[in-house]
Amino acid sequence: MNKPIKGISRARLAVGVLAVAATVASGVGLAAVGVEAKTVKKIPIVKIAPPKTATGYYVTPGYRTPGYATPGYVTPGYNKPVYVTPGYTTPGYKTPGYSGMLPAVSLSALNAREKVAPATDATVSGIYTAARAMNANPTVNVDKGLTKVTPPATTYCVSGSLIKSVSGTAVFYCGHDGKRYLFPNAATYATWYNTYNGITGVSDLRLNSIAIGGIVTYRPGARLVKIATDSKIYAVARGGVLRLVPSDAVAKSIYGAAWKQKVDVVPDNIFTNYTIGLPISNR
Repeated sequence: MNKPIKGISRARLAVGVLAVAATVASGVGLAAVGVEAKTVKKIPIVKIAPPKTATGYYVTPGYRTPGYATPGYVTPGYNKPVYVTPGYTTPGYKTPGYSGMLPAVSLSALNAREKVAPATDATVSGIYTAARAMNANPTVNVDKGLTKVTPPATTYCVSGSLIKSVSGTAVFYCGHDGKRYLFPNAATYATWYNTYNGITGVSDLRLNSIAIGGIVTYRPGARLVKIATDSKIYAVARGGVLRLVPSDAVAKSIYGAAWKQKVDVVPDNIFTNYTIGLPISNR
């Protein structure tokens, strides 16, 4: 037989405990089963919010939000320097229109070529050949004379790198002077690079912090140029200097019998970034 515990049998006590448990689970007050409500202390629930930046955006590791699959999208309040969500890689910005081909020449190789580039481009005034012009100007830094400039103490891009905004399409060259230089069109870009891989996507905030240095002109020796309203044809030398090609014979001596296929029509608003130099004589 069950022995009473202070007047309550074990069976009755067990039934009472089960009743309390069932009542709590169903949300009924404890007073309803013989326990005074005043003896139960309510424990407050405190919600702990993740840390915020000064602008109020969460920067907790692993932060996710629809549309941004990884913590790396750069905008005020986000704590990573590069946009790295799936489909966009750095280096090697990938988006429709960019094929993801490997770069023909690495950045380190281009920087090495800068060090051995001649101080002056002999094709600016002397005999002009396409090979000499191209070899004398391996990078935009050399073409614009930026290798002689002391870079600023603080820069926001790597000299020789290609950058663009994650929200735009314009591509810029980061100069040795810490400024960005715009490729005005795809034709100009194609004279310097044969791939769109290696372009780094940066935030609008980061891009806007880099001063604009100017416009990139055609790589010397790569192509011949003209404008639609003038029949004159020019070869390009260092610094965007244009040298008139005076005859078909001279053009043929530079680019061969198919030289006409090397002529690009440059829009008038871009042509103003060039200067007219001495005609080519090649004698």
